[in-house]
Amino acid sequence: MHSITPESTHAESVTSNLKQITLSYEELVVCQQRQNTVLNPDVDPVSLGNPHFSVEEFEKLARYCSGHRKHSNVSVIVTKSRAVQEGAERAS
Repeated sequence: MHSITPESTHAESVTSNLKQITLSYEELVVCQQRQNTVLNPDVDPVSLGNPHFSVEEFEKLARYCSGHRKHSNVSVIVTKSRAVQEGAERAS
């Protein structure tokens, strides 16, 4: 993601010639409906930070989750870089 992931600074040379398109909200909904063919709406695993969660994202997640509990049938995994882990350990 441009200006977010470290490797994004190298992506411009690869992506600069890609065709850009504009989609309306309604077109995005249709695409999502075509791609999401699941019949059971239950949530099992939730994976965040693919590839890596940032410190700021952990802070937001903590605020969003404050006062809430996840359902016992749902598992959550958050992936982060070693640097983020070390920073979190220093801050705690």
